[in-house]
Amino acid sequence: MAQKTINELKAAFADNKEPNGEDFGNIFDSYRHKSTKIEQSQILGLNAKFTEIDNTKATKEELANATINDKGIFTTVEALNVAYPAASNKKGFYAFVGTANPFRKWEVEADGGQWIDTGQDINIADIDLAEYAKSGGSDKSVQQLDDATKAAQDSIVEAINNGIYPLIQNPDKKLAFGWDVINNIPVIPNILKSILNSIGIDQLNSKVASMLTKADLFAYSDEEWIFAVKSADGRIILGRRYDGIFVPQDSRIAGLQNRVRELEEKTNEISVVTDSRQQILIQDKAWEAASIGFYKVLKISDNLWYMWYQAWANFDYGDYGCKTCFAWSEDGENWLKEIPDGTSRADNIINGRDSSLREGWVELDVFADQNDSEYPYRIIYNKMQGATQKGYMAKSANGWDWTDHQLVFDSYHDTQYSAFVQADGNYMILLRRRDNALRTVGYAILSPAGELLTYPATLLISNWTGYLNLYTTAATRLASDKYILFPTMFNNDTTPVKIAVAYVENMRGKMTFQDITGYLMQGDTMGFATVCPSMTPTNIPNEYWLYYNRRIGNHSGTTDMTTIYYRIKIRIK
Repeated sequence: MAQKTINELKAAFADNKEPNGEDFGNIFDSYRHKSTKIEQSQILGLNAKFTEIDNTKATKEELANATINDKGIFTTVEALNVAYPAASNKKGFYAFVGTANPFRKWEVEADGGQWIDTGQDINIADIDLAEYAKSGGSDKSVQQLDDATKAAQDSIVEAINNGIYPLIQNPDKKLAFGWDVINNIPVIPNILKSILNSIGIDQLNSKVASMLTKADLFAYSDEEWIFAVKSADGRIILGRRYDGIFVPQDSRIAGLQNRVRELEEKTNEISVVTDSRQQILIQDKAWEAASIGFYKVLKISDNLWYMWYQAWANFDYGDYGCKTCFAWSEDGENWLKEIPDGTSRADNIINGRDSSLREGWVELDVFADQNDSEYPYRIIYNKMQGATQKGYMAKSANGWDWTDHQLVFDSYHDTQYSAFVQADGNYMILLRRRDNALRTVGYAILSPAGELLTYPATLLISNWTGYLNLYTTAATRLASDKYILFPTMFNNDTTPVKIAVAYVENMRGKMTFQDITGYLMQGDTMGFATVCPSMTPTNIPNEYWLYYNRRIGNHSGTTDMTTIYYRIKIRIK
């Protein structure tokens, strides 16, 4: 038997032919079985391809030299020459110079040679900003720059957290917002000095200039910005945008806001699971005809949720004509508007049945105090007392029968409260507070008996242009000393509102620039919206159900108060 051509095999099996065993054997001798190994030399073109690869790939020595020869990125040629003077240069050294893509490539042609401009403009896709900040235009050693970075880091973080940012955003309020803060900052980075120059605060700028030290010696010019980035190990490092930041003189305030916004968006910790949204409640009772408002959900056990919410049949008597209603659920999505006490009540109203008396509880929050086995539920709310609005607290054994109502705030805090039991048994209450005519988030400490231990003080202010009022607190405790907040950002002249993300950690507030409104509304018409306090955990670690509402009309002057309740999943990194 032998190897035959295709035509020879076809001829042996043509019509009217009688192929024999040898003809069959020739078929198998002419083709390879799958189990037969093919020699490399018999694959057409393979050896030629290997030769081509060998001729074009870098050797180990070449790769090593490429790593050694790359001297990094510099903002100026002067800085490059300081770091690598001619006497120490080797043939093949190269570096990149500039403040924005594309960078200009410089090379050394011979040992001990000068840096030469190649005329090549190179775009660099990814730059380690921390390393760039260290080498960018400074003749300081890496250790000196590390020390300077730490000092400047502390200053800029302190400045943003404690008032420099509101000062920049609201120059008319500069003394009220920031003077004392500036006095107490040992190092003011050039970026703040430039901002103060650009808005013409001569006296303040003079004060800042006299305080500058060598700790902020990073390359700087009038056309460039220095900003902060968060490194992998959590440090804030002052660096330079590799894609260039050129901000006109009249836009510098907005330019700084954009830089801080980019920083905050890179460091936010949450994501919204957009396909998880569920509609959980609508207005379908007579006593809800006008609207439903603030509500609170508590997960009581794996298969039991309680809800308290406000409802209005009409607005003839204002906010305090509302009713406080109760609902319960076995899954957190499907709710029964009834009080589960076995009495077959005609409605689910637990307070304010006669709205003409203006006896409603508004801005309520309900929380659990497991230290009280007899009355584990607490409610904090606002109520009319004569012509005055004040804050009260009450307790309950079951969640619908409330007793021991007592005055806790003699002044009015117009927002939904967020209340938490601390390790020492006292209650931390987040509330709205007026500060320089703006709505801010404040806090107070109450004892379980209702004694005011810490008088309300401001904890968090808005730094959003056009949205300077924090309408709600909407807080959830993540750890004993850390809270995440989803405040409604509100401007009475601007609609619609926006839902933001903020944090309180170690009793210090921090706003981010993350706007999650679109994730929550998903294209639906919205004039006003608020998030509820205290997300409830799902069965997945670091995942929560966030409850919120959407109103068709806006905050003021609307005739459509139709409101829908939702929940959606939030993941926290």
